[in-house]
Amino acid sequence: MPRATCAVVFLTTLLALLPSPARAADSSSSPNDFLAAWRQAADPAADARAIWKQFAEAHANEELGQLARLLVVTAHLRANDLPAAQAALPVDFNFTPANPPNPSAAELRKQLPAAAKALAARIKLLQLAQKLRAYFGKHVEYPAALHDLVPAKLATEADLVDPFGQPWTYEATANSLDPKLPRQKYTLSCATLKLERRDAAAGLASITDAPKQVALSSVEPAEARAFLKGRRADGAMGPTVRIPVGGEIEDLTLWCVHDNFIILGSQKLPRVLVKE
Repeated sequence: MPRATCAVVFLTTLLALLPSPARAADSSSSPNDFLAAWRQAADPAADARAIWKQFAEAHANEELGQLARLLVVTAHLRANDLPAAQAALPVDFNFTPANPPNPSAAELRKQLPAAAKALAARIKLLQLAQKLRAYFGKHVEYPAALHDLVPAKLATEADLVDPFGQPWTYEATANSLDPKLPRQKYTLSCATLKLERRDAAAGLASITDAPKQVALSSVEPAEARAFLKGRRADGAMGPTVRIPVGGEIEDLTLWCVHDNFIILGSQKLPRVLVKE
């Protein structure tokens, strides 16, 4: 066989063995891997931080991989490890653009920065609670205003607003058992998220549970939409409605749709609902 013909045959065979971009995209295991990781991390005995860190590193430039970076933070918060949660909180997100464009991935990409701010708000609420306890330990009362933490060298001006740029809601009151002692208890919340300080970490436990206020009927990933039922006031499920990514049902926002599951946002944090 002539040398030129051999070269053509060799190159043709080599190109046939290499996956095309479309084939590589079709064979992506990211959604299946994510669902497997989600189920593993839901086990109370599992090391959720390690599970999500491994997934994030394996899918670093994908939307689900970037979401996993946030789930590392939630796992640190659930373990009450504030320094680790603060260190793991992403300051930016990096993606490989989808080709062809994927509306579902684009919506998840849009939601991730707000989700990072929601986690930052929880971290700051817990940090402020520590600062308030330190103030109480020295003055035997809580400050009349959060700003009093600044001259006490316990906080900075930047600590006085939430990650969305709004002031925290704070009030110190007397203890009902001894009203003569002022400012013996306080309330602290993030008005943007309607989130109380006491729920900042406790509420994170629910993100591994399927939201009970909706039921998933079917999905259309190619159309980036899901068919859901909302729970009525009497507890029964209402009629099925078609929700596109970015749409809302009850207090949930549809973030993305995959063959076997969808991701919904609740208080700007992810909730997974699996297709049974």
